[in-house]
Amino acid sequence: MKRFLHSTVLATLLAALLASTLAAQTKINSGLRGDRHEQLRFEVATKLRQTEKYQLIVAQRFFAKGDFKAAMAEFEKFLTLYERSQAAPYAQIMWSHCLIRQRKQNTAIRDGYQSVIDYWPESPEAALAAYLIGKTYKDIGEVKNAINAFDKVREDYPDKHVSVLALWEVLDLSKVHKDEKLRLKILKELTFDIQRTKANDYHLTRAAQELASHYFHLGEATKGLEALQEQEGAQRMRREGGVVGQAHGIAHRAIGHLRKNDKTVKAAEKLADQVIRFINGKLPEDLEKNKAKEQAVDQLSKVASLHAAVQRDKEVLDTYRRLGGLVGMTDEVLGKIASWHKTKDRRKEARQTYEKFSNKVNGLANIANMYAEDKDPDGAKTIYGQIIQLDKENEPKWASASAKVYRECEKPEQAVQIYNYVAGIDPDNKGQWLTESATTWQEAGKHEQAIESWRNVITVTGEAKHYWAIGDCYSALKDIPKALQSYRLSDNFPSAYFRMADIQRGQKKWDEALVLYNQARSYGDSHAQNALWRIGETYERSNRREQAIKSYQSICKLYPKSGYASRAHAHLQNKYKINITLGGAKED
Repeated sequence: MKRFLHSTVLATLLAALLASTLAAQTKINSGLRGDRHEQLRFEVATKLRQTEKYQLIVAQRFFAKGDFKAAMAEFEKFLTLYERSQAAPYAQIMWSHCLIRQRKQNTAIRDGYQSVIDYWPESPEAALAAYLIGKTYKDIGEVKNAINAFDKVREDYPDKHVSVLALWEVLDLSKVHKDEKLRLKILKELTFDIQRTKANDYHLTRAAQELASHYFHLGEATKGLEALQEQEGAQRMRREGGVVGQAHGIAHRAIGHLRKNDKTVKAAEKLADQVIRFINGKLPEDLEKNKAKEQAVDQLSKVASLHAAVQRDKEVLDTYRRLGGLVGMTDEVLGKIASWHKTKDRRKEARQTYEKFSNKVNGLANIANMYAEDKDPDGAKTIYGQIIQLDKENEPKWASASAKVYRECEKPEQAVQIYNYVAGIDPDNKGQWLTESATTWQEAGKHEQAIESWRNVITVTGEAKHYWAIGDCYSALKDIPKALQSYRLSDNFPSAYFRMADIQRGQKKWDEALVLYNQARSYGDSHAQNALWRIGETYERSNRREQAIKSYQSICKLYPKSGYASRAHAHLQNKYKINITLGGAKED
């Protein structure tokens, strides 16, 4: 756990508990920030004298740089010079943060945060400081002191947002220490007893969700739904799918948990029934508007998924049919029915459902995908042929999709035949389709056919980069001279140098490999590091110990901050018992 207040938490605190909008990015305030989360209140910043502003700017700049000793001294200087300034409580808070960052938490509590409370008890910063005392105790593991501090926050500042934050921190402690009774008590208080505000929206919503999850996992849907409905108007709840969306998601997870145990299977079914009744009760009455129809589709789809979670096949289908009766048997609804048939391995029924699509092209495309899933490329080709008759304009798209199925089913001859056909009917993209043909041959290990295809690609596109693929094919065929020639023709440097060098090294042609690696060194530091490492390896494999050591030492000297330097450093130590610093000097 971090031993200082997270910046994001501080931002929330300053925004909520100070009961004012934090400063916008203005000339007055921007210079007073240590970072974007450590901010002075706008209404205070605008009233400061120029000398006060300057002193805070100096302090904040040190803070932003991470020089907390210097920042602390400058904040202390501000407090000495401007003890009565409206910014003094803020400066004291920041002075305390400096101590925290120096791991002097107890001093920060005693002399920092507590001083804010003692000297400026009516300031907004006093409430913040009280919270920070508890947070600091919590972060250093002093649980009892932390709880006492948070209790005092709630006692002294019941109407401030810090009161909710303090309660949230105690909730976290209850989880850490597995105090289930305390956890439930706090969750209930956050959910039911605290008035919702913009500032505490997050915490109250999360508490309601966690409480609902607790009850759902016990099979007590009624209590869980009560918790969610209590926060129905929360902004975050609305953003996260509303009560219906949350009830469905939490219930789905709980049902999965309950079904793992034979003793709680019935509880899972009961939970599903209760949540389903709740969702059904939320269905819109007037389905004339598109928004209402979308809502009905969403909610009844959730009902179907809950039936599916407890393995109710008939009820799933009945729900989708009910949905079709309400909004019409649209392609969307039919797609849901077909997908459910597929999950139950009812392939014939799924195809028959796709055939009912009003958009025949989409329906047939789904059927073709099913044939692809079944590893039946001939069946897929037949369906794609039907699609082409309906959508002749997009023939290349559908024909190539058919080729892809053959390719995935390891039938390269048929795939290449189709790709070559597509290249003929789509001359604007001929290079693309010929590339697919060549790639298909290469994937299938048909390297001679692939070489011929890649040469056709080069003829059409004029792109030398494809010689790289030809080089890979010749490498696979063990034709090293032609592989090397092809890599060189690819004009892909320095990668070609590395590839050729690796091949030469594999053939134990050490000197030839070294020449190529050295050529790669001229392409910038990042490549030079890699090349030097491989040079060292090459010398090592060819039993040239001294040259290998020099190469590894060169990496450490020339590129001390690189990963290759770390590897070389470790290698020199482990294999050769040579210790050097990263930078090249010998260690004592």
